[in-house]
Amino acid sequence: MYLTDEKLAAISGGQSKHIGPNLLYFRKKSGLSRQLLADQLNLDPSSIAKYENSNRTPHIDTIIQLADALEIEVSDLIFERKKNEFR
Repeated sequence: MYLTDEKLAAISGGQSKHIGPNLLYFRKKSGLSRQLLADQLNLDPSSIAKYENSNRTPHIDTIIQLADALEIEVSDLIFERKKNEFR
């Protein structure tokens, strides 16, 4: 996956606060449990929980892997979503 300068700047410029809620939304939308997603990425399910609860920000490589596993774009994880987009 190719990351534009805009996407990289967004991650380092504070947009990372949106990763947790977006990850939770897209994981549930995909029907994956934390365990299944963690298994796909060789992570502990507690790491997924920490990302979703915004207690930890994943490394950029992990963000790319998460997006790939969920079959979404990196921008879907890092940019703020409107409330009506969470349906």
